[in-house]
Amino acid sequence: MSGTVVAQSAKQGQTLNANQQAPIIVRIADLSTMTVQSQVSEADVASLAPGMPVYFTTLGDPSKRWYGKLRQINPDAGDREQRRALRRPLRRRQHATAG
Repeated sequence: MSGTVVAQSAKQGQTLNANQQAPIIVRIADLSTMTVQSQVSEADVASLAPGMPVYFTTLGDPSKRWYGKLRQINPDAGDREQRRALRRPLRRRQHATAG
């Protein structure tokens, strides 16, 4: 079994009761492919196309870029600012930023 531990339900030394069903000790996920949903200003939507390369950064490490391809563009009818929702699968690759 391989993956990344994303949740730990049981603590070391804790007694588990397995009488009715198997207890969940940890939750493991395959993070090699993810789908990220983001919002883009409506003014920028015209410059987007499915299949184009995209990346995002996180606040925790803004120098690390996560790369992928834009899979689809969905209108987000519930958003007051008329933004569009993006979904894209991302493969876990790191590239150093220039600068």
